[in-house]
Amino acid sequence: MVRFDFEEDRYGLRLEHLKVGRDFKPELGFLRQENFRRSFAQARFSPRPHSIDAIRRIVVQADFDYITNTERRPETKIIKGTLRLELESGDQASVDVTDNFEFLPEEFEIAPDVLLPVAEYDFRDILF
Repeated sequence: MVRFDFEEDRYGLRLEHLKVGRDFKPELGFLRQENFRRSFAQARFSPRPHSIDAIRRIVVQADFDYITNTERRPETKIIKGTLRLELESGDQASVDVTDNFEFLPEEFEIAPDVLLPVAEYDFRDILF
């Protein structure tokens, strides 16, 4: 794993790359999947506007998560954008928009007699 973090009040940047090979055997712990590569990037801009009395900080953040198998076939892609207002009262208001891609390499039973077939799935989440 390689990781870079820059966390300052106004700006933030995180870059990560992780590879778990076919022969990896964790002695302790657990992995959701094996034989994969994960690249992750997060960028944040969070100014403190002095001209707006009620707002302590505005946070604009973008995340990109990209997971492939070791043959470089995409399995998961997540692109997320966040806008958050931090108020002087301590309250927060935010909206997150996430675009998701998942490749399901084998059928998956989600309920008795209900199978998700092998396919690529795209979907979007919006959270207020």
